[in-house]
Amino acid sequence: MIKNGEFCVYNGNEYELNEDNDGNLIIITTNREIIDATFVDEYNSGVYSKIISPNEIQEAYECRTYGLINGYKVSIRKELKDTFFVGTGDRKIADILGHEEDAVKLNERAEIIEERMEELWDDDFGMYLNRRTDNDEFQYRLSPFHFHALFSHRVGQERAEKMIKEHMRNPEEFWGEYILPSIARNDPAYPDNDYWRGRIWAPMNYLVYRALLEYDLPEMNKLHHYLYIYFHLVVYTWKIPL
Repeated sequence: MIKNGEFCVYNGNEYELNEDNDGNLIIITTNREIIDATFVDEYNSGVYSKIISPNEIQEAYECRTYGLINGYKVSIRKELKDTFFVGTGDRKIADILGHEEDAVKLNERAEIIEERMEELWDDDFGMYLNRRTDNDEFQYRLSPFHFHALFSHRVGQERAEKMIKEHMRNPEEFWGEYILPSIARNDPAYPDNDYWRGRIWAPMNYLVYRALLEYDLPEMNKLHHYLYIYFHLVVYTWKIPL
């Protein structure tokens, strides 16, 4: 059974976990054996939901189903008899699967994005930045997403080293005992420490780590320091069993 999304345990049974349009926490199921009169089928579709409070949840977790194709990780979206539907935006995987037309489109799209990305480099600041479309001005608020530019080989070794030295390894922005915060430490939003305003997220760190692998960066000491901090954050702070 393919399972993707957020789930929880309520009264000993598993339900999908979501929010309604008013921001209320709701549990969802199609299994009539685990519902009672407090559940509603709002659209007569066989999908039952109920508003609950967080303290009623016994356990909450997220599930993602993945598969490996020639060593590449892909998300599995749906299962139909002996067929799996996979989703990927990776041009290499599209090529392996024999989707030549998709691979060509993804390659073309990547070339356009990488070419346009050059317009976002600020050499004085040493970073690829967001740019407003109404007044063409750079925006200097930084998040880990800015380091995703390192996925492109157009960045080059010199710029990559500058980004790491002046920003990632800068304790006023991203470096510290735990890395990387979802917004720079010197940003006015950082003290909120709420969701994308300062919190640290493992998936966000992982994507930056993958981008760093594209370059030989002396500032990162072959990434062992980054990996140590990341490992400590995930395993010890979130108490994930080994």
